Amino acid sequence: MRASIDACPQSAAGIPVLLSAVLNGEALFAWNHLAALALVCVGIYLVNRAPQERTNV
Repeated sequence: MRASIDACPQSAAGIPVLLSAVLNGEALFAWNHLAALALVCVGIYLVNRAPQERTNV
């Protein structure tokens, strides 16, 4: 199954998620999903931000 996911173009990567939500009757834009997305984005930003230079006072 992994090979089939890797073979998909990037534009088609979200289709399984959308199909899963539609078939399972899940809300795509519920507040808890949007909050989770925001927290993930903040976490990615914190991990990837450039380190600050240290200064001796």
